[in-house]
Amino acid sequence: GNLVNLFTDEIYPAEVEIENGTIMSISRIEKGVKGFIVPGLIDAHIHIESSMLTPSNFAAASVPHGTTGVVADAHEIVNIAGMQGFKYMLEDAKGVPLKFFFTAPSCVPSTPMDTGGAVIGVPEIREMFGLGAVALGEVMNFPGVISGEEGLMQKIAAARESEKPVDGHAPGLTDRALDTYISAGISTDHECLSFEEAWEKAEKGMIPMIREGSAAQGLEMLSGLIGRTHTFLCTDDLHSGDLLKGHIDSMVRRLLAMGKDVFDVLRAASLLPALHYRLNTGIIAPGMSADFLMVDDLSDFNVRAVYINGKKAAEDGRALFSVHPRVFPAKIVPPVLTPDSLILHPPAGFSGNSLSLRTIEVRDRALYTAEKKLKVQVENGRIVLNGNEGENGDAAFVAVVSRYGTGKVGNGILTGTGIKRGAIAMSIAHDAHNFIVLGRDENEMHRSLSLISKTGGIAVVDGRTEQRLELPIAGLMATESAETVAGGLERLHRFTENMEITLKSPFITLSFIALPVIPALKLTPEGYFDVLRGRVVSAFPEPEDNEASHR
Repeated sequence: GNLVNLFTDEIYPAEVEIENGTIMSISRIEKGVKGFIVPGLIDAHIHIESSMLTPSNFAAASVPHGTTGVVADAHEIVNIAGMQGFKYMLEDAKGVPLKFFFTAPSCVPSTPMDTGGAVIGVPEIREMFGLGAVALGEVMNFPGVISGEEGLMQKIAAARESEKPVDGHAPGLTDRALDTYISAGISTDHECLSFEEAWEKAEKGMIPMIREGSAAQGLEMLSGLIGRTHTFLCTDDLHSGDLLKGHIDSMVRRLLAMGKDVFDVLRAASLLPALHYRLNTGIIAPGMSADFLMVDDLSDFNVRAVYINGKKAAEDGRALFSVHPRVFPAKIVPPVLTPDSLILHPPAGFSGNSLSLRTIEVRDRALYTAEKKLKVQVENGRIVLNGNEGENGDAAFVAVVSRYGTGKVGNGILTGTGIKRGAIAMSIAHDAHNFIVLGRDENEMHRSLSLISKTGGIAVVDGRTEQRLELPIAGLMATESAETVAGGLERLHRFTENMEITLKSPFITLSFIALPVIPALKLTPEGYFDVLRGRVVSAFPEPEDNEASHR
């Protein structure tokens, strides 16, 4: 084929000789040939669990798109089940040709304020490195790095001693605080909120990634990084339905359509992450694994065939290997609570007719939130939301309920979803993955939660109608194929449209409401958490902000 050589920026007819899955030699040839030989594509940062697929089923869906390797942070399942969860991901990945390069989760829990099912310290980090982890996973607790939190710094030191890269996660971090973060040894970041922020990080030696997931999408905003600095392509969180439509190949096509240089784009999609993480994929060179694609045309980037370890793993959009996913327990303690405990109530002793409170305002296709003040009516000692009109007409109750048997429930108000009726409950709530419930009516909220309180999953309720998707593997993943899971998810999406929810990816957006490391205001079982101030805050402003004060 016509070899796309990313070392010399050349394309020429070549013959690649393979023996026992390894490239033995590459020779220029004189005769004309059809098609292009392209390095296998790499997703430089992804959480497999967010696809709701097991690693093996993820492979069956992604390899036909030209993906030969993924750098996967398993901190979702590790937050729930610790080392057991990490080992499950390794075992399930063994039976498929896709190369999973797991990182050791650095923030389990994500911050000391998060309450999950496991605590990962330096001994576990070292054990994961021994099991093949290629890096220390994204260091989300950037305030902990800046303040020199001892346990976190010890994990970073363990990675550096083991000569492993350290991935970052520091949205909005700039100036001297960014300098402190980088000087700890953190080399990448996929959480840039603007091109200017990404460029500052690049100027200071970091590798900003271009992310295009199901919710957070920054390809257009950060496309200017291509050809100007080192950058990687990643998806971070990608639902199964979106994965079936395209993976890193879709990002490549869009960048090429923007007029970006094919060598620069493909370097970001293969060679550069392979070199950074020292991966045996994504590089066409003697001694490397024979992982490459056959592409008909570089402009439309139609992947005709995918080879991994020298064997054809996919052809014409179809995987050529079978999948046998492993099982894993849900790790859930079903909560025992009343409907009334799922909604926010006025503070004790309040006697007025209206009340000013804090709400979490979500934004479509973004993981960060804003704090928004909202004035609500109070009738018979209860907050009334259905009477709110205009910009406040979609205000809804939200609750985060412990799945670990603590009995704790955090209550708040969410705006920006468009919801007018019904309720949603999920066992996916980053990163501790407690239950999260959204709705206008506490009885519907309670009913939706009861549908998933034992096995996990997503449930949507609207009046007498209900839909659910069961996720029996740690409450995060299904055992079915991507097509089956995507079909179930699509039914749920259509259901939410009837509830007038306007978010493109409501389930991913909702899942991040509980993550206390992405600004600005989040909700945990302890209540509202102000990310930038690093502390729990009341749902209610000072009494003088209300029409009637406390008795």
